[in-house]
Amino acid sequence: MVTVTLSTTGCEKRPATLIVERQTLVPGPKGSPNAIARTEAGELIVAGGRFTAWAFGASADGKLLWKYEEAHDDTIKTQYHGEFKGVVPLSSGNTLLCGETQSRSGGGLIVVLDQSGQLVERRTLFPNDEPKYFTASFEGCMPWNGSVLLLGRASDGTHPGSWFMRLDMTGKKVWELFTPEIPSHRAVQTPDGGLIVTDPAAGGTLVARLNRNFEVIARRTLTSSADALLRPVDGASDTTRLVVYTYDGKVRLFTLNGQLQDERKPQAIKGVGVNQGCGYVLSDGSLALFGSTLQRGTGRAAAAHLRPGQFIEVRSLDEAESDAFTATLTVTDAVPITKTRFVAASERNSRFANDAGVVLSWLRFE
Repeated sequence: MVTVTLSTTGCEKRPATLIVERQTLVPGPKGSPNAIARTEAGELIVAGGRFTAWAFGASADGKLLWKYEEAHDDTIKTQYHGEFKGVVPLSSGNTLLCGETQSRSGGGLIVVLDQSGQLVERRTLFPNDEPKYFTASFEGCMPWNGSVLLLGRASDGTHPGSWFMRLDMTGKKVWELFTPEIPSHRAVQTPDGGLIVTDPAAGGTLVARLNRNFEVIARRTLTSSADALLRPVDGASDTTRLVVYTYDGKVRLFTLNGQLQDERKPQAIKGVGVNQGCGYVLSDGSLALFGSTLQRGTGRAAAAHLRPGQFIEVRSLDEAESDAFTATLTVTDAVPITKTRFVAASERNSRFANDAGVVLSWLRFE
């Protein structure tokens, strides 16, 4: 475990509202840290991959507790060996990881680890146990109404669709659904126990609202090339907010009501400089955005604090931005530890092995 120091230059025109408290580098994991979660005990679990699926546990202050890595598959001739896309702490104290495995058989991947990172169970799955869906994968997993919901995609080469699976909090399957009718890329829970789900679609982003019985009650397509579905930091909200990055490079904030109609006129966001990540709606209505910002032609990890109608503050999270051989890439996920403090996870590439891995950043939004 290596602790690094962030240096910030430049004069502030306003008092800082986005504070980078500290950063810690966990050396070793190769590939994007796709998901980060916090256990009831306050420990952090990070999961990701690309070359192979991996996960690690860290204490509340960033001390490495354990590492897990999928065994290398010598039958795979490419560098890509699968990855974890989501992580959910279970009621037993174990951890569920979901993602995809890249092998001759393919399939969605579920792994359960104990509190010390030891393997408890590993499952490779296909929709309805039919291996004909050779591109099956889980794109994420989340707590949902006292259970775990897995969201994925699958295809038999002709019939693509969304793949959902519900597990109880011990990891046992309750039901599953394969359908082309419901988006499955991102999801957030609504106050009534339903869901808002999104998917990239032809010419835009498909947004749907489901009730707790998994029935579609509203649907809409927004023109965009990518989206960030914002999560309320203090519980589920009946207002849906999406940050939309349009094809012409402009950024807009959509605020939708329960029927997915515009609650407010879409707002153009200038100078946000952070895209392709995640975000939260804070208690005061301001937004915490995580992702990357372009610096000298390279995407670098960054965060932004947006107060609609007021101002935007952007902070680079790459303390090595002056090093041509080292770059801290986009923040793909962040987890709140209080209503104003977050831990964000980002990948660091480097030609030096000891300086590559995952950067954990502690940030405060005031």
